[in-house]
Amino acid sequence: MTYEVAMEALAEEAVLWYEVANGLRSAANSVNGLGVVERAFTFLGDGFDQQYEQVRTRIHDLLVDGANTVQGASEELRYVHATYASTDEAAKARLDGQWNWE
Repeated sequence: MTYEVAMEALAEEAVLWYEVANGLRSAANSVNGLGVVERAFTFLGDGFDQQYEQVRTRIHDLLVDGANTVQGASEELRYVHATYASTDEAAKARLDGQWNWE
């Protein structure tokens, strides 16, 4: 893999993980809207609505945590990309005139 290909891959992966984070946030928002009114499941016995709410809340929280984690990975990939790009440009500037970069 060449340097240019690796840099392109870093940028593409950062975008991919950012999109995954957005998908997880969208799913969390959908789950958040699935609340039910108290006593909606009375035919299933007392307390089922509370159990449902606990499960729904847990799923929502896991999706949000996943989105935050994946977004963090995306941001780190962007940081690595920017660091390599700036380091490469700084090296080129230091060696300007000594090497032909074409």
